[in-house]
Amino acid sequence: MKRLGFLLLSAIPVLAFEPGFYNLDNLPVRPDDGLERAYHASIRIRFDQSNSCTAWFSSTEGHLVTAGHCVERCLDAHQRVIPPPPPPPAPPGDFAEKPDLEITQFIKNSTEAECEIEVLDSDGKVIPGFPSTLTLIAHGPGYAESNKKKLKPNQLAEAMKYTDDYAILKMKSTPEGVPCVAASNIDAQNLETAWVLGFPSRTTRKKSLNSDGGSLRITYGSIVSDDFTLNAYQKSRKALGRFLMNADGFVGMSGGVIINRRGLAIGILTNANHHSEKVEKKFFERDQEGLSISRIREKVSENWSPQIAQSAFHCQY
Repeated sequence: MKRLGFLLLSAIPVLAFEPGFYNLDNLPVRPDDGLERAYHASIRIRFDQSNSCTAWFSSTEGHLVTAGHCVERCLDAHQRVIPPPPPPPAPPGDFAEKPDLEITQFIKNSTEAECEIEVLDSDGKVIPGFPSTLTLIAHGPGYAESNKKKLKPNQLAEAMKYTDDYAILKMKSTPEGVPCVAASNIDAQNLETAWVLGFPSRTTRKKSLNSDGGSLRITYGSIVSDDFTLNAYQKSRKALGRFLMNADGFVGMSGGVIINRRGLAIGILTNANHHSEKVEKKFFERDQEGLSISRIREKVSENWSPQIAQSAFHCQY
């Protein structure tokens, strides 16, 4: 039976794609619509001189969406943190071991947090004209860290319950001339072609189109998170709004919008590379993880308010 599953999976046509970081002029495969809008709606952001991330305008009212870990410094300054529970005492004669998984949870503030933000150009310089202070109006509950390189599937599944890696920021109004990206009402589908827009750090690969370390780039590939061999982690990922992609990616693209063929947002990039120490020089398949827009809407409505969930993705054009 397992052999049959393998044969069926191998017979499914998957998009042939070229790894690399493209721009509007040299992208080999383009969506049917909306690419230019998503391109011009994307910005490069930085908090407190930390590493830069990608954000994008999701509404005509000045909402920006990015990954939650991109605003950790702002959260640290404005939120109370619940430390993980202490490990049980070691039996007599044994050494106490550090827990495999440590979970940090942010507690929602009673007031909205003000965050200082820098919007950068391709040279890493601050772009004048953008508001320097944004309001953080919604974000995921926290993050998980491990002291081991590999966790068991059930441990990873447990960690994912605490790591809806999103943040929604609000400015008083969207800057004139900046478009927004409308959200899809349909989740990412297995083997569907999708595109990621972001600002990758510099890469030095020998056989693919590299990033210059500052410019907005586009990558593309197939959604590949659903197959015939789902383990416990993959099943939990799918149930919690995560999906994997065969698109290229690198540090700096976190928070970038993922669009479908219609140019609609189906998710954000939350983990731009699992092999961060090697991906600068090499491409790894199934290495980009996204969080679906439907999951973000669901958790914002549940943990913050239905009004924010609706207005944050109200994009008219």
